Amino acid sequence: MNKVKSRILGLLLGGLAVLSLMIGSGPAMAVGSTGGYQTFVDTTGQLTLNDILSNRYANLFVPSTEGSIKLPGDGAAIWASVPLEHPTTYLLELHNPSIARINVYLLQDDFLRVSYSGGLADPHTSIPLPHGGFAFPINVTDTQGKKLLIRLQNDYPISSHLSMVPLSEI
Repeated sequence: MNKVKSRILGLLLGGLAVLSLMIGSGPAMAVGSTGGYQTFVDTTGQLTLNDILSNRYANLFVPSTEGSIKLPGDGAAIWASVPLEHPTTYLLELHNPSIARINVYLLQDDFLRVSYSGGLADPHTSIPLPHGGFAFPINVTDTQGKKLLIRLQNDYPISSHLSMVPLSEI
């Protein structure tokens, strides 16, 4: 019971820390989250893919720290730019099944090639693969000019591990 209480307290304190960083900072700011990725927090939750690709926001992504990706809640969204290192088919895994809104964008030279939407708040979402959280296939035939952007949004602060696993390893 004490472990559960301390875990809940840790999650609440983590959420408060993220929210305290956002207070007084304009409509958007950058924070780190998971190793190898770059992240950006849209505190308004209203930025679109075209906004994020513009020079105004593209350079605000910051290198992430180790650990899980933290969704700030309160309508804010976190964007993650995920490196694509090898031409292969990956399984993008989000290990928290309670994420409300998920958008996945595979771009080539800043043109949208593939997109997925998911999450609990979208009743029209079909689950592309059976998974304990959410999983999306990402086919990378050539890494030249490719970019993977993920937008996560939730009504309350939560966290999720995000992983890119080559299908050859599953």
